[in-house]
Amino acid sequence: MAFDTSVLDAAIRRRRDRLERERVELFRRVSSALAAQAGALGIQCAYVVGSLTREHGWSDDSDVDVAICGGDPLAVMRLVEEASGCVVDVIDLDRHPVPALFRRNGVKIVG
Repeated sequence: MAFDTSVLDAAIRRRRDRLERERVELFRRVSSALAAQAGALGIQCAYVVGSLTREHGWSDDSDVDVAICGGDPLAVMRLVEEASGCVVDVIDLDRHPVPALFRRNGVKIVG
C-alpha cells in the first residue's frame, strides 16, 4: 500500500523555493556591496564562491564565501556580513596557494 506524500512533497518544494529566492537575493546584495565598495576598500578583484553561486545550493546552515585580491579581508568580511546578515568567509587570493581554483569556479564581481 502506497502512502500519499503530497503534503510532504509540497512542503519540501516550498522550502526549496524559499531557499532559492533567499540565495538569489543574498547574491544580489553581496555582489552589489562588493562592487560599490571595491575602490574604497582597495579590492582589485572579488569573486563570490561556494553555495551562494550554485542554483539550489543554499541551505539554512550556509555561509557566504568570497575570494578577494587586494583590500583588507577583515574589512571585506565586515562589509559582506552587513550586506548579507550571514556568517562570511573571506579567502585572500594574494596568500592562497591555489588562487586559480577560485578564479575559475567563482563568479567574478570586481576586476
